[in-house]
Amino acid sequence: HWHVVRRYTLDGKRAPFAEGVLWDKSGILVNTGGQNITGVVHHNGELFVSDPTGEGAIKVFNAASGVLKREWKTSHPHALVLDGAKTLWILQTDDKGARIQHQSLAGKT
Repeated sequence: HWHVVRRYTLDGKRAPFAEGVLWDKSGILVNTGGQNITGVVHHNGELFVSDPTGEGAIKVFNAASGVLKREWKTSHPHALVLDGAKTLWILQTDDKGARIQHQSLAGKT
């Protein structure tokens, strides 16, 4: 299974990324065979995507090209929220329950 972020125009048509995947280049490949994508935030030309596969990671893509710019490990990431102070709030869930972690846009706690 491929797990991708797809982009659409406001009228519902698929919108390609410069380096996108799929037949119409409208997708960014986040993982193959892993878990579903659980959070996406856009900020300043970047897409922050939570990928709970394995140990978990936040992956940051260029929003225009779809190219992976950077990523960092964070355990069990799910929903993402970006506040006005540019702090990324990450909901982490596992068999022990749920908690919220605060990180900078560079992945620092």
